[in-house]
Amino acid sequence: MGNRGTQAVREAMARNRARAPRSISLGELVYQALREAVLTGAFLPGEPLRQELLAAALGVSRVPVRSAFIQLEADGLIDLTDPRGAVIRTHSAAEARENYEIRELLEVSALRRSMATMTPARIVRLRRLSAEADERRTSVVDARSEFYRELFDAENNPGLVELLEMLRTRLGRYIIGWRFKHEHGPAHDALVDAVEAGDDERAVELVRAHLAEVLDGILQIISDEQAEPVEPARHGHHVGGDSPP
Repeated sequence: MGNRGTQAVREAMARNRARAPRSISLGELVYQALREAVLTGAFLPGEPLRQELLAAALGVSRVPVRSAFIQLEADGLIDLTDPRGAVIRTHSAAEARENYEIRELLEVSALRRSMATMTPARIVRLRRLSAEADERRTSVVDARSEFYRELFDAENNPGLVELLEMLRTRLGRYIIGWRFKHEHGPAHDALVDAVEAGDDERAVELVRAHLAEVLDGILQIISDEQAEPVEPARHGHHVGGDSPP
């Protein structure tokens, strides 16, 4: 496990401690720090994660690290069945395609349901969150997440939105990697325009086009990783985010 990974976890932990409410548990802080580091590319694909090194870097026992590993495996971010122990999980092209096929079905359903009860106040919030998301497109969790929660009306569709967030998290490392490599202008304005106009078909078309574009980028990242494997013990990699998960 490289020094950059442990350094990224240490820095994420310090940020989270400074901003977290007093009621948050140590285990949750450890989980958030590790999750941020994994999602932002601080560890290489397939890189082993050492409980003892991470515990020492965070100044905690192995217990909260072990608990965080279980949560990260449930998120689809690490694999605990590898003979080397916990490793950064890699996904196949088939897994990515299936993930996005399910997302398309769920997002279209959520969008249509949300648009049926759209209000002017929600349109105002969507435009504000859209602007913030485009300004901070490489954040781990930021206005982008809030934008989609508002777009899909998480208040009235909590289970549906939770499923979508789980699917996004599973491929979160690839999605954030795509954002860093992909230059684009305001991504959500046209979608909000269609929603405000009540144009269901145009809004669905834009959502599908965006999912297809991101999937293409993810498939390219997966192909690149498979074509050029790296030895985790000899290389470090870190891509920082500007907000914690």
